[in-house]
Amino acid sequence: MNVGASLKPFTDRVVTCGNAGSTRLFKDGLGAAYLMGKAAAKTALFQGVSASHFQEDYYPVYHSLIIDNRYGQFLFTVTDVYRKNRILTEGMLRVVRREQQGPSAHRILSSILWNMFTGNERYKNIFPKALDIRMHGNLLREFSQVLTRRSP
Repeated sequence: MNVGASLKPFTDRVVTCGNAGSTRLFKDGLGAAYLMGKAAAKTALFQGVSASHFQEDYYPVYHSLIIDNRYGQFLFTVTDVYRKNRILTEGMLRVVRREQQGPSAHRILSSILWNMFTGNERYKNIFPKALDIRMHGNLLREFSQVLTRRSP
Protein backbone atom coordinates (compact mmCIF):
# COMPACT_ATOMS: atom_id res chain seq x y z
CA MET A 1 0.00 0.00 0.00
CA ASN A 2 1.35 3.39 -0.94
CA VAL A 3 1.58 5.82 1.97
CA GLY A 4 3.33 8.67 0.21
CA ALA A 5 5.35 9.65 -2.80
CA SER A 6 8.92 8.45 -3.06
CA LEU A 7 11.38 11.29 -2.53
CA LYS A 8 13.75 9.90 -5.16
CA PRO A 9 11.68 7.98 -7.72
CA PHE A 10 14.61 7.20 -10.03
CA THR A 11 18.36 6.88 -10.39
CA ASP A 12 20.60 5.53 -13.13
CA ARG A 13 18.88 2.51 -14.74
CA VAL A 14 16.20 2.32 -11.99
CA VAL A 15 12.77 3.96 -11.88
CA THR A 16 9.84 3.39 -9.52
CA CYS A 17 6.32 3.09 -10.90
CA GLY A 18 2.90 2.55 -9.41
CA ASN A 19 2.70 1.99 -5.65
CA ALA A 20 6.50 1.86 -5.42
CA GLY A 21 6.62 5.52 -6.46
CA SER A 22 3.30 7.25 -6.07
CA THR A 23 -0.30 6.57 -6.91
CA ARG A 24 -3.45 8.62 -7.29
CA LEU A 25 -5.01 9.52 -3.95
CA PHE A 26 -8.02 7.23 -3.30
CA LYS A 27 -8.05 6.22 -6.95
CA ASP A 28 -6.98 3.38 -9.19
CA GLY A 29 -3.39 2.27 -8.65
CA LEU A 30 -3.38 0.60 -12.06
CA GLY A 31 -4.08 3.88 -13.82
CA ALA A 32 -1.17 5.60 -12.09
CA ALA A 33 1.10 2.63 -12.71
CA TYR A 34 0.16 2.73 -16.39
CA LEU A 35 0.87 6.48 -16.69
CA MET A 36 4.22 6.24 -14.93
CA GLY A 37 5.19 2.98 -16.63
CA LYS A 38 4.48 4.51 -20.02
CA ALA A 39 6.55 7.61 -19.17
CA ALA A 40 9.41 5.45 -17.86
CA ALA A 41 9.36 3.18 -20.92
CA LYS A 42 9.21 6.13 -23.29
CA THR A 43 12.15 7.76 -21.53
CA ALA A 44 14.22 4.56 -21.54
CA LEU A 45 13.50 3.79 -25.20
CA PHE A 46 13.82 7.25 -26.71
CA GLN A 47 16.15 9.14 -24.35
CA GLY A 48 18.16 6.78 -22.19
CA VAL A 49 18.24 5.27 -18.73
CA SER A 50 20.35 7.74 -16.79
CA ALA A 51 19.01 9.73 -13.85
CA SER A 52 19.24 12.90 -15.95
CA HIS A 53 17.06 11.33 -18.67
CA PHE A 54 14.45 10.28 -16.12
CA GLN A 55 14.62 13.74 -14.53
CA GLU A 56 13.86 15.38 -17.86
CA ASP A 57 11.19 13.07 -19.26
CA TYR A 58 9.79 10.86 -16.49
CA TYR A 59 9.77 13.25 -13.54
CA PRO A 60 7.23 15.73 -15.04
CA VAL A 61 4.65 12.91 -15.23
CA TYR A 62 5.52 11.74 -11.73
CA HIS A 63 5.41 15.29 -10.35
CA SER A 64 2.04 16.02 -11.98
CA LEU A 65 0.61 13.05 -10.09
CA ILE A 66 1.97 14.40 -6.81
CA ILE A 67 0.54 17.87 -7.50
CA ASP A 68 -2.82 16.34 -8.42
CA ASN A 69 -2.81 14.47 -5.10
CA ARG A 70 -2.34 17.76 -3.25
CA TYR A 71 -5.49 19.10 -4.88
CA GLY A 72 -7.19 15.84 -3.89
CA GLN A 73 -6.04 16.13 -0.28
CA PHE A 74 -7.54 19.62 -0.09
CA LEU A 75 -10.84 18.53 -1.69
CA PHE A 76 -11.17 15.51 0.60
CA THR A 77 -10.38 17.69 3.64
CA VAL A 78 -13.26 20.00 2.69
CA THR A 79 -15.50 16.99 2.05
CA ASP A 80 -14.62 15.61 5.50
CA VAL A 81 -15.56 18.93 7.13
CA TYR A 82 -18.95 18.76 5.40
CA ARG A 83 -19.39 15.11 6.34
CA LYS A 84 -18.68 15.74 10.02
CA ASN A 85 -21.15 18.63 10.34
CA ARG A 86 -24.86 17.75 10.18
CA ILE A 87 -25.95 21.18 8.90
CA LEU A 88 -23.33 21.21 6.15
CA THR A 89 -24.12 17.62 5.16
CA GLU A 90 -27.85 18.24 5.02
CA GLY A 91 -27.41 21.46 3.02
CA MET A 92 -25.06 19.76 0.57
CA LEU A 93 -27.49 16.87 0.07
CA ARG A 94 -30.32 19.33 -0.55
CA VAL A 95 -28.26 21.08 -3.22
CA VAL A 96 -27.49 17.75 -4.88
CA ARG A 97 -31.20 16.78 -4.83
CA ARG A 98 -32.13 20.10 -6.46
CA GLU A 99 -29.41 19.71 -9.08
CA GLN A 100 -30.69 16.25 -9.98
CA GLN A 101 -34.09 17.75 -10.81
CA GLY A 102 -32.59 20.28 -13.25
CA PRO A 103 -30.57 20.09 -16.46
CA SER A 104 -27.26 18.26 -16.34
CA ALA A 105 -25.35 21.44 -17.24
CA HIS A 106 -26.26 22.89 -13.84
CA ARG A 107 -25.18 19.89 -11.76
CA ILE A 108 -21.99 21.42 -10.43
CA LEU A 109 -21.84 19.91 -6.94
CA SER A 110 -23.14 16.58 -8.22
CA SER A 111 -20.40 16.55 -10.83
CA ILE A 112 -17.72 17.42 -8.29
CA LEU A 113 -18.78 14.66 -5.91
CA TRP A 114 -19.17 12.10 -8.69
CA ASN A 115 -15.73 12.81 -10.13
CA MET A 116 -14.05 12.82 -6.73
CA PHE A 117 -15.42 9.47 -5.69
CA THR A 118 -15.25 7.63 -9.01
CA GLY A 119 -11.86 8.78 -10.24
CA ASN A 120 -13.28 9.94 -13.57
CA GLU A 121 -11.41 13.24 -13.42
CA ARG A 122 -8.12 14.53 -12.09
CA TYR A 123 -8.41 16.47 -8.83
CA LYS A 124 -6.68 19.41 -10.47
CA ASN A 125 -9.58 19.62 -12.95
CA ILE A 126 -12.21 19.26 -10.23
CA PHE A 127 -10.77 22.04 -8.07
CA PRO A 128 -11.83 25.03 -10.25
CA LYS A 129 -15.39 23.69 -10.33
CA ALA A 130 -15.36 23.72 -6.53
CA LEU A 131 -14.91 27.50 -6.69
CA ASP A 132 -18.11 28.07 -8.69
CA ILE A 133 -19.98 31.03 -7.17
CA ARG A 134 -23.45 29.72 -8.15
CA MET A 135 -22.83 26.47 -6.34
CA HIS A 136 -21.70 28.32 -3.21
CA GLY A 137 -24.78 30.53 -3.40
CA ASN A 138 -26.96 27.42 -3.57
CA LEU A 139 -25.09 25.92 -0.61
CA LEU A 140 -25.49 29.08 1.47
CA ARG A 141 -29.22 29.19 0.70
CA GLU A 142 -29.65 25.57 1.74
CA PHE A 143 -27.53 26.00 4.87
CA SER A 144 -29.68 28.92 5.96
CA GLN A 145 -32.86 26.90 5.33
CA VAL A 146 -31.48 23.99 7.34
CA LEU A 147 -30.59 26.36 10.18
CA THR A 148 -34.08 27.86 10.19
CA ARG A 149 -35.65 24.42 9.60
CA ARG A 150 -37.56 25.48 6.52
CA SER A 151 -38.42 22.78 4.02
CA PRO A 152 -37.21 23.05 0.41
